[in-house]
Parts: sequence; C-alpha cells; structure tokens
Amino acid sequence: MNSNKNQDFEKKNIDAALTDSASKAGKRPEYVAIGKIIKPHGIAGEFKVTPFSQNVEHRFRKLQSFYLIRNDGDTPVLHTVTSVKITPRYVILGSDKIKLEDLDRLRDCYIYIKSEELEELSDGNFYSFELINMRAVDTNGNELGFVSDILEGIGNDIIELTVTASGQKAMIPFVKAFISNVDVAGKTITINVMEGLL
Repeated sequence: MNSNKNQDFEKKNIDAALTDSASKAGKRPEYVAIGKIIKPHGIAGEFKVTPFSQNVEHRFRKLQSFYLIRNDGDTPVLHTVTSVKITPRYVILGSDKIKLEDLDRLRDCYIYIKSEELEELSDGNFYSFELINMRAVDTNGNELGFVSDILEGIGNDIIELTVTASGQKAMIPFVKAFISNVDVAGKTITINVMEGLL
C-alpha cells in the first residue's frame, strides 16, 4: 500500500491479499495469499488464477512453488510450479500435484507463499498486515481509534477506521490528503481529519 502511489503496481496499492487470521490481528502472517484459483484451463491440469499482486509479472514469472490450504486448519501442502503463463486478466499455472479432475473442488481456493518470501518494500509502501490494528491519531496527536480493515477502492485503497468515541466505522482513502504519516515501528497512523471525515 502506498499513499503516494509511486510504486510498481498498476491498479491497486496492496501487494498481496493477506487472508489468514494473523493478518487481521495486525501480525505478520506465516502464509500470504497471492492469488485465487478460478477454473481449469485446458485438459493438462493447468488452472487460471486471479492474482492479488499488482506486479504480476514479477510475482509469478519466477514462481517456483506455492502452498495450497484448502480449509482453515488444514496443513499447507507445498506444490511445485510446472508452468506459468501470464495474460492481461489472470495467470495460468500448472502444478506437480494438481490434476484436471482435482480442479472443480479447488475453485476459489487461495494459493500462498510464505511471508518470509515477501520482498522488503521501499519507503512509503506497506503490506496490509502492517496497517491492521494500527493506532490512529490526528495531526495534534489526539486518539481517533484504530485501523480495523483495508478495503480495495476504485482509485486507491480505503482504510476502515474504528472510531473510539462512537464505535462507528469511518472509511478513509489512503491518499496523502488524508494520511499524514505512517509509523510502522510505532504502530501509529496519523490522519488529517477534515470536516465530515469521521
């Protein structure tokens, strides 16, 4: 995620959808979802994947393996990638363990990498798990609440802020006009509160 949008993503500001419970707790998850299986492709057992990374070429072109977790609590299964094809809308993958007859029951399953495989981001870029549960303050340091979710918007991502005073949710665009500072180490995000924002 990047409030400046000066990064190597094309449409979104989040590099990977972090779908396990650790990310919702604001902790670094063990596994990070990089795509979702949508349907089979051809008869050789390849399958189409909706990618979550905006840098699709970089994320998938050299992908050698991924993990499949079919249900919550399941042990992640390591798959070796046998083929990669990148199209404008999706990625087509082949796996050493997935056959054509397996794919119907794998629709909508996520594919993961270990979070340790994530690249370090440049200044001003953030993974969503770094922002979840951050304490939110205004530019005078007054407590506002905490970041409860990150949502995908049309032009930029949206921070869902749970406001301490009211318990209500406020949706704040992740752009410089509203986000003054993000302190990852201090787990604090500073918001420029404009009239009607909260």
